[in-house]
Amino acid sequence: MKNLIMLFLVVAGAAVFVVFWDSPPEIFIRSKSETPAEELPKASSYMNNTVTRKFENDGTLAYILRSSQGRYFKTGDRFEMDRPALISRPASTESWHFQSLRVESVKAGGEIVMSGNVYAWQPLENGKNEFHTSEISYFPDTNEAKTSSLVNFTSPTGKTTARGMKADLENQVYLMLEDVKGYQYGQ
Repeated sequence: MKNLIMLFLVVAGAAVFVVFWDSPPEIFIRSKSETPAEELPKASSYMNNTVTRKFENDGTLAYILRSSQGRYFKTGDRFEMDRPALISRPASTESWHFQSLRVESVKAGGEIVMSGNVYAWQPLENGKNEFHTSEISYFPDTNEAKTSSLVNFTSPTGKTTARGMKADLENQVYLMLEDVKGYQYGQ
């Protein structure tokens, strides 16, 4: 009986060995879920050290936008730029200067969306107006800006923080939307 059990174990072992020997190695390798990575849209064109000038209907310069790198996408008619610097109404003494990490121009330049450490300032005779935020949209046709992000606004007369802002840059009217906290110098 012992010999019969031993013979059965040897035959079973040989059968298992032959099955493993003849099997392709892919059976024993755990296959990874092969979901292809989502491919980023390819730009229609790429540019380095760009300068964009937009003019009003009457010929006055609306803004100058400089960037180290740019990508134009025909789909959606949008232009993305890295490390942009924008000057609104450059001929005006009350022009605004914007800097951010990225910018996207949409609606044929009718809306400029800046994101990533947005810093803007306006030189004045007695100092400057300035604000910091994470994202803002600038509308060159109306010289207005708006954001729903946290804003730190500083002027020669005080400091204000708020969540969200609508700004009429032409008339220097700044509407802070929510959670507004302010401090006036000299008070």
